[in-house]
Formats: sequence, structure tokens, C-alpha cells
Amino acid sequence: MPVPPWWPAPSTWPRRCAFHDTGLEEALRSRGIDTLIITGIATNFGVEQTARFADEFGFQVIVPEDAVTALDARAHEFAFDYILPRIATVSTTAEVVAADSVVEAQPPQLLRVASPPWPR
Repeated sequence: MPVPPWWPAPSTWPRRCAFHDTGLEEALRSRGIDTLIITGIATNFGVEQTARFADEFGFQVIVPEDAVTALDARAHEFAFDYILPRIATVSTTAEVVAADSVVEAQPPQLLRVASPPWPR
């Protein structure tokens, strides 16, 4: 999916979270989006932090475990064993793709949101 024109430019990402001072929450809410599929690099940094903020803001959060990665396996496993199941629905990309076909008829309910892969 191409990056929407309203998506914050990479240079505006001051932290390891897609929501921090980017206007993303307001942009999603104004479009009626309530469910986020979060993917990306650094499971225990950008992905986890973005999922935490999304959960705090009341979004439904889905994190496909096979669509994220960490700097090392232990950090990835810890995030999926102890953190992400408490704030998100953990799934696989196959499950997301299967569910996406059901939601497709009712846009804009679902938007793929990638956390920033670059550290600050």
C-alpha cells in the first residue's frame, strides 16, 4: 500500500513512536480509522512504543509477529511473550490478509501503519 499523502514525513518523527508529535492520531480519527496493523523494524522499540500509544489512545491494535523484527531474538521474544499480548492482538500476516478481505468492503476501517525503522 502506498504511503498516504497525509502521513508524516520521516524527518518529522522525533521519537521511536509513530504518534509522538506527528498528528497521526488526529489524522486517523478524522478518517474514522479505529484499527491499526503495526509492522516494522525494532519490535522492542518503534513497534512496541507505537502499539503502546495506539492502545492508550483507544485504537484496536494488531501486530503480526512475522511482520516485525528486533535487533536480537531475545528482545523480540520478550516483547511478544510479555508486552504485546497485553496491548494488542498478536497474529500472523496470513491472518491479517484473510481478515483484510472481510474489512475491504467497509473502508476506511483499516489502515496499515508502519513504525519508523530509523532510530533517533
